[in-house]
Amino acid sequence: MSIPPVIDSHLHMLPPLVMKRYRTWVAEERPPYEGLPGMWASPAFEHPEEQIKALDAAGINAGLITFSSNAPGAMHTTAVAEKLTGPEMVRMVNDQIIAWAKGSNGRLIATAWVEPRFGAEAVVEMDRVLNEQGVQAFSMLTAYRGPGQPLRFLDHPLFFPVLEHAARLNIPVFVHTSGRFNVLADMGEPALQGQAAMYLTGGLSMLVESTLCLLRLTLSGVFDRLPELRLVFGQLGGLFPFVLGRFDLIYELVLVAAAQSGAEGKLNRQDVATICRRLRDYAGNIYVDTHSMDRAALLCALEALGADRLLYGSDFPVTPAHLGRHEALEMIQALPVSEEVKAAILGGNALSLLSLSRLEEGVSR
Repeated sequence: MSIPPVIDSHLHMLPPLVMKRYRTWVAEERPPYEGLPGMWASPAFEHPEEQIKALDAAGINAGLITFSSNAPGAMHTTAVAEKLTGPEMVRMVNDQIIAWAKGSNGRLIATAWVEPRFGAEAVVEMDRVLNEQGVQAFSMLTAYRGPGQPLRFLDHPLFFPVLEHAARLNIPVFVHTSGRFNVLADMGEPALQGQAAMYLTGGLSMLVESTLCLLRLTLSGVFDRLPELRLVFGQLGGLFPFVLGRFDLIYELVLVAAAQSGAEGKLNRQDVATICRRLRDYAGNIYVDTHSMDRAALLCALEALGADRLLYGSDFPVTPAHLGRHEALEMIQALPVSEEVKAAILGGNALSLLSLSRLEEGVSR
């Protein structure tokens, strides 16, 4: 008899040199959006043997290496110190992540970092890691903010060629919140200070940022132009499961109002300028992971999105194993759903999304 595999679809690693430079920068500069230095202290960030040891301790078969909100800052800091160009830095990081995965006997699975601000060079890197290294997923953030620039979400025209290429390649993209959105400051309100600001960012701003990202991708017509695009958002996609019903209501209200004003004929999927999109129609483009959400939120996501849209994810080692793994796995196992649904969330959906046939038979009991 075999046990269905458990796959952690949300863990983080960066090369030792990058983590060293990054930790020094965070300790010296204390940028508030990077969190407390202790968040980045675990040796599992740069040591694959520590990652595998932690997988074993939690009874997890394999872990997908994705990139956290610190990736752009960590890579930029290292590139400046090492006198590397941005694309050279990305290539070095991807090669290390892929090497770790190849040397792990299937325990670690690589995604490749894509920096959409690099445009054509990012597309070249996507082809390289796919053709030369055989990666099965890409990673990027929900939004990007450069010095003196506004926050740009993934629907920005600058990023479209990268999303278009991911859709053309039929490779899923794991999207992590950037941590650069602030629900107060970005609305022109005075920001909170110190730990309160960090608490608000982690507790709400990140969720709102992910929600805004996927809403903008939908309402701007990106999914209409790229129906094959598959995106995996962390943290249940923020508020995505919760707002689906609200957007159903708004959709119907707009249609009623349009009919009463004689404008209903203008509301069609070909006319982007006057389009009225029903958010639920695009749920098939979106997967979400279970990181940091409680039982009620998981049940909401299951009902709103369906069991085939959820992937177990821990955020290890940013989130310690006792929270993101042991407690989270116990919570999923205790959900009032069938064993088949639990197996899908814990690993089956990741197997299907990433075409990981080598793990499909699970492990022997």
